[in-house]
Amino acid sequence: MTRRRWSSIGLIVVILGAGCAPAFVKSGETLDTLGKQFVAVGQHYNALYESKKITAVQYAEWSGFAKRFQRAYPIAVDAWKIARASGDQAAEKKMEEALITLAAGLTPLAIKAYEYAAKEQ
Repeated sequence: MTRRRWSSIGLIVVILGAGCAPAFVKSGETLDTLGKQFVAVGQHYNALYESKKITAVQYAEWSGFAKRFQRAYPIAVDAWKIARASGDQAAEKKMEEALITLAAGLTPLAIKAYEYAAKEQ
């Protein structure tokens, strides 16, 4: 695993673990970062699975989450952008909460990926 990929995984764990939820979505950059973190964790799981360092059962947990994330994330991002542009603060907050939920689901999987890889070193 490259140092850069581990930095990405570590970053999401630190950000979400720090309790940043109240100010989570303040810009499109935050949304972009969440999407990139999802991709980084997914690439890590794929590499672990392809190299047979995790089982199909361990990979299935990631795969199930990934399918839900891939459906929900673009919808939540679009809805957040529309709510923000319209000035509808209640709708913006609701979409922000949906994105926080997605990010919170990603955190334990990122930690597990780190643990799986650490066992192999």
